[in-house]
Amino acid sequence: ILDGKALAATIKAEIVEEVKAFKADHGFAPAVAVVQVGADPASERYVRQIGRNFESVGMGFTSHVLAESAAEEQVIALVDALSADDSVHGIIIQMPLPKGVSAERVIAALSPDKDVDGVHPINAGHLLQGTWREIVQALLAQIGGPGTQTSRMAQWGVMRAVGTGWTIVQVLLAAILAWPMLAGGDRGAA
Repeated sequence: ILDGKALAATIKAEIVEEVKAFKADHGFAPAVAVVQVGADPASERYVRQIGRNFESVGMGFTSHVLAESAAEEQVIALVDALSADDSVHGIIIQMPLPKGVSAERVIAALSPDKDVDGVHPINAGHLLQGTWREIVQALLAQIGGPGTQTSRMAQWGVMRAVGTGWTIVQVLLAAILAWPMLAGGDRGAA
């Protein structure tokens, strides 16, 4: 029988060590920013949980909350600014966005290199086609620069899963599905 709590604690401890090693090697910890528009209680709880989980392993986290009445241009300007900010390595756009703010336009403003959820059209296309290496290489370049080992990207992906509150079964399933890509194997290999 799988002890999910024990396994989650083990994974978290490993991530803490990986973040420490990354920090020692690169002088900074990877950081994620969340863009939330409006005050939806469920979204607020979700974003707080993401923040607690990222911070609990030593990674950077910032939450940018705009009023429900924010103009689409304001949201896009924030996403543009975060995309250009070298201290932000990943961006999550919290859905849903309020009426009057086009998710399509906001997502299009997101740098594909910092798209944690894989929602930018370029990344969604890679995911759909199964050509994930492009996403991994872009995120590796953002997080650790050229030459960063793929195992660090695997850790980032697991941290993202843990940070969003996925169940351990979901994390394991994602790892199994992603392993051929992380290991450099052919698409569909298991």
